[in-house]
Amino acid sequence: MKRLLSFLVISFISVFCFAQMDVDYSTMKNYSVEQLTGAKVRIGTKPVLSYTASDGVKYEVGKTITFGHAAGNGVFTSASCFTALTYPTPISSNYYGQSFPIVSVEIGKNYDVWILINAFGGSKIQVNLEQALSLGEIQSEGYTSDKALEELTKWKQKLDLGLITEEEYNNKKAELSKYIK
Repeated sequence: MKRLLSFLVISFISVFCFAQMDVDYSTMKNYSVEQLTGAKVRIGTKPVLSYTASDGVKYEVGKTITFGHAAGNGVFTSASCFTALTYPTPISSNYYGQSFPIVSVEIGKNYDVWILINAFGGSKIQVNLEQALSLGEIQSEGYTSDKALEELTKWKQKLDLGLITEEEYNNKKAELSKYIK
């Protein structure tokens, strides 16, 4: 009985102390991958609950991602497709504009963040999220540094023309500043 009780207590503690986390791009490297995922990552990846990327958008299971333009000679360089019978291969630019729900968000031992989605015909696609965002291969709901700066410049022009108030400009500036590097 004592052993059973000890086992239950230890199991309860390990489940709650080493559970998956919500991970943020700006702070993730303050933790070991094992702390983030609740498990040792020797090979492959381990799932997390969600990931807030460099574009400020929270990516989690069920959220939809949309493919942008392929960066590499007609193929997506940050995404690959695989089935039970094939090795991962780059996906073609035919996926441009296609949207798919996220099946899993995972972190690898080198802090690579991977999004897994189900594609056509039972195949799976894995996407290196930060690489895809930086290349524009995933259409972001958030802002890249360049997009945020461009948007802030437009708001400054509106302010200079008297189309908006100083307060409106300052609110937008505060919102966009977190994206500008």
